Amino acid sequence: MLYRAVILIYGVILIAGGVMGYAMAGSMASLLTGGISGLLMLGLGIVSKEKPGFGMRGAAGLSLLLLIFWIYRTIQLSGEGKSVMISGMNIALAAAVIAILGYGHMSAMRRRRAEGETSHPAS
Repeated sequence: MLYRAVILIYGVILIAGGVMGYAMAGSMASLLTGGISGLLMLGLGIVSKEKPGFGMRGAAGLSLLLLIFWIYRTIQLSGEGKSVMISGMNIALAAAVIAILGYGHMSAMRRRRAEGETSHPAS
């Protein structure tokens, strides 16, 4: 399933970003937040095989929290006159994941509604 793959890939990217933040800037906060959020995302990806609704909604919720964090971080960095390139890329990535998962959710709802209509003919 495409949506499960998106969740798993995003989890790997989050972990890699945390490792890169630590390697480039010595940021233990990057390592911890990237590692924890990445592992949570990977866990949600694994859970989504058996419980797709829970996994997709959980991943979308976590992505939304990350989006809010990166918007805050971008505002903070721009106020300090620092580069916002990395935080901007994280905003785009989180927004893309939310959009993909939202599309998947809406598609599943349409499909479920259509199946319900065909299995219960109008009287």
